[in-house]
Amino acid sequence: MAFSVDDSGNVTIGTLTVTGTMTLPTSAASWVNSIPRAALAQDALARHWLPLRDAVEHDDVDDPLPDAATGAYLGRGYNDTFATDSISLETGDVKNTNSTRYARWPEVHLPADYDDGQTIVLEITAAMVTTLADTSCTLDVEVYAHDGDTTVTGDKYAGAAVDINENVDTFTARTFSLDATGLTSSTILDIRVAIAYNDGQAVNSVYAVIAKAELKYDRR
Repeated sequence: MAFSVDDSGNVTIGTLTVTGTMTLPTSAASWVNSIPRAALAQDALARHWLPLRDAVEHDDVDDPLPDAATGAYLGRGYNDTFATDSISLETGDVKNTNSTRYARWPEVHLPADYDDGQTIVLEITAAMVTTLADTSCTLDVEVYAHDGDTTVTGDKYAGAAVDINENVDTFTARTFSLDATGLTSSTILDIRVAIAYNDGQAVNSVYAVIAKAELKYDRR
């Protein structure tokens, strides 16, 4: 870092120039609350993980997802062997079927350092495993903000479902940009993900798998 003193006694350190006398506090306590958060530089798209283990049944939040996908519910753990596999959410084998399975995180607290009203994105990493569906397979999300009075506000994701019926065994991050209007560091989100599948063959196994879910947000 550049350091210089001119003939008038002005001290320059990097881009900081001091004219006259500057006295800094000598104790850590003197710095408390001295720099407002708004004065800090914004850190774009920090990560906030959504533990897959915390996902529950979409229509009964008292019940965790089943180990094996069934009915309208995604299952936990396509493979979950310790020291070999990480936990995932999956559809189960959906060959020759046409339906939708869900998972839900009903209480996702936005981080305390979220920069109110700024960019926030839900990112889900998913893939088809074993075989592609012969017709279609899509991933969609719904995101509602708690109002604090036992109700929620309209869907923060206004986009379309995303096609995940692509390369087999290639996990790709899919991003869903959310409407940040009214969101603050005290907001609680209710998030539901849906995998809709349509397959017409009865020979090869067809799985859709979620490997990771996270919020990416601007923080300050």
